[in-house]
Amino acid sequence: MMLILRDDLPSTAGLEDLGPLGSLVPHEGVVVRVPRSGHPFDPRPAVPVDDAAPLRDAARLVAEGLVLTNHPASQLSLMNEWVEGALGPPRATCSIGRAEQLLWFEGAVLLLLESDYTLACATSERLRTLLAHPLAGKPSLEPARYSYGRLESPPRFGALLGSVAHPETYFPEACELHETEGGCSVRGVLQGAFATQFQMGPGAAIATVPRHPDRFVRASSFGEWQPGLRNTDGLRAQLEEHRASEALTRAVLAADDIVGGFRGGRGIQMIAPWAAGAIRKRTASGVWAEPRHPYNGSWFIGWVMIAQVRAGLYVDEMGGVWASWQDPGDDEVQIRLVGESVEHWFERQLYLLEHGYASEATCSSEETLPPGLDLREDLSDETAKVFVDKDAVWLVEENGIQRMSRHVSSVSDVLAVAARFG
Repeated sequence: MMLILRDDLPSTAGLEDLGPLGSLVPHEGVVVRVPRSGHPFDPRPAVPVDDAAPLRDAARLVAEGLVLTNHPASQLSLMNEWVEGALGPPRATCSIGRAEQLLWFEGAVLLLLESDYTLACATSERLRTLLAHPLAGKPSLEPARYSYGRLESPPRFGALLGSVAHPETYFPEACELHETEGGCSVRGVLQGAFATQFQMGPGAAIATVPRHPDRFVRASSFGEWQPGLRNTDGLRAQLEEHRASEALTRAVLAADDIVGGFRGGRGIQMIAPWAAGAIRKRTASGVWAEPRHPYNGSWFIGWVMIAQVRAGLYVDEMGGVWASWQDPGDDEVQIRLVGESVEHWFERQLYLLEHGYASEATCSSEETLPPGLDLREDLSDETAKVFVDKDAVWLVEENGIQRMSRHVSSVSDVLAVAARFG
């Protein structure tokens, strides 16, 4: 079984990854499960496990199957009515605590979890049967994204299996699923206007063709490159409409060429400057609906998660990257320079994500920087310095010092982190 689903928990020896079911952990002579959390700030204390066999079997079916998800968990009765209507009653069920359930069907398994509802089909024919049912279009569904990779050429599209739709707040997307060797290919429409495409393999492994095959090697581990979102003419028209200077126009077009169309699974959404501007215009009001930032005249290019808060990203005339966000409960909007160039900022962000920068559970604020650390000059500039020490990474910037690491020394440390963070 091979499930690759990045958790916000740090790792240590002895953890058994069960994908969307969380992790099995031996502790004080018994086995407990650390579930995944649907909310980044909710603690998730361990749940005792009487029998791990059903959990492992469900995780195996997910790892080998084609996976759809309903996230966040909603529409329980509709999900049950749809799946049972298409596949018949479940042949086995298992309660796993906190009102969570596993349901086995012929050629499929349904995970009714606190954080999301997950459906895995053993074959494309099972998936076709489900999507052919009259209720198939009712639940909010999307292809699950547990890991990311790269394709050498665009995906091929075979016979249509069916379609799903996920009206998520920022990026509502409708997808057509097509049969292909070893999985299925997905053709989507984002916000009703922007074409997307990717390949989905067993275990919700997503793959697309990289924008720059020889650059940003880490990027394909954290998201999907979507060349279908590129529209240079549309971007130029937006820049002309807002009377952008020649310098800003050059900087924005360069940002689009470098990272435009990258949809990250762990905190980065560089949809593309023209598409991001159009999406923001549809989903916001007032000054925030404009592609140009009201404070410094820079241009909106996407979003990033900073300490679990969504921040808008902008590029200025000099090519510098700005982040703008509002902390929960704070009326003041924060804005600061976070990178001297889009390319450099993007490379640094990918490196930090490897060590848990987007996760409260693997990132802690520190008062001082300890001596003896090594400076990563290739990832540092005047806005941020990156230091390393064994398996830990230290980020020093205007807002303070952050230490991040995905590794802790013992299972007890993992359980303590899970009890504090979602």
